[in-house]
Amino acid sequence: MRKDGNMTQNKTQDWKTDFFKALAEKMETFTKDNILMKNENNGEWLMQTVFATSPDKTDFVLIQAAPYQAREDVLLLELYVKLLGTTAEENREELQKAVSELNSYLPVGCLGIYPEDGHLFLRECFRLDMDKSAEQAAADAVVCYELVMEVTMAAYPGLKAIWNGEMTFADAVEKDILKKHSR
Repeated sequence: MRKDGNMTQNKTQDWKTDFFKALAEKMETFTKDNILMKNENNGEWLMQTVFATSPDKTDFVLIQAAPYQAREDVLLLELYVKLLGTTAEENREELQKAVSELNSYLPVGCLGIYPEDGHLFLRECFRLDMDKSAEQAAADAVVCYELVMEVTMAAYPGLKAIWNGEMTFADAVEKDILKKHSR
């Protein structure tokens, strides 16, 4: 039985290698700022990608993609989007209002404020179908990247204005930069 477990683990590792190589290749069509590496601690693949969030390319987000073995039979890909910039303590309450509201209706991911340094992040996990070819699973993952980036880019200007203290959440809603769906 141990031998079968090792064969399955090796097959999974080979599939992950093929998946991340295919994903890196597909992401090259969006941005050349991709770094594919293996985590030194656990040997797992990791890909970091930088996306511009403003037309003048002065604002960026960093997306880290990493596999997560949820169960023996379920492999997830976590996308962790770090919005570059930190929130001053005096702006966190307003930013938290925006984050809470956006989380009530975002179609993908969940926003949060990282407690250690106050950076804003969006995290999304989705299942990788290892019954598909690594190439097809990478194509599916690109669709998830696109959805995550659409949400991020739509919310980024309002969130940035709030974390910089330029406006409140109510101001961002009034100026139609962010939406409020709750009453």
